[in-house]
Amino acid sequence: MSRKPRVLSPPAAQILQRFVRAPDDELYGFEIIKETGIPSSTLYPALRLLAEERGFLSSRWEAIDPVKEGRPPRRLYRLNGQARRAAVEALHEHAEHQRRLVRPMPLRTRHAER
Repeated sequence: MSRKPRVLSPPAAQILQRFVRAPDDELYGFEIIKETGIPSSTLYPALRLLAEERGFLSSRWEAIDPVKEGRPPRRLYRLNGQARRAAVEALHEHAEHQRRLVRPMPLRTRHAER
């Protein structure tokens, strides 16, 4: 029995929105951290969710010579073109969920204060 995936967390939605806005961009973790301000302790689990569990992002290891570059290869993420429609739907669900969470406070009347 399969169940519907949970609504995206705000950080996961922010990351996915970044990729939906520019679907041809290929970014590595630290670039996303600099753009979004999401800490690495939140970013990498969200990327794992978006890529491996939900399939919205695809990833690959950068093809470099670590000795020549003086650094290890980066894992690059990009929007999975086949999942773009599902990603947009997930973002709409997230926005609707956030709207339902934020309900206006009822106005207090003078009688209620007594």
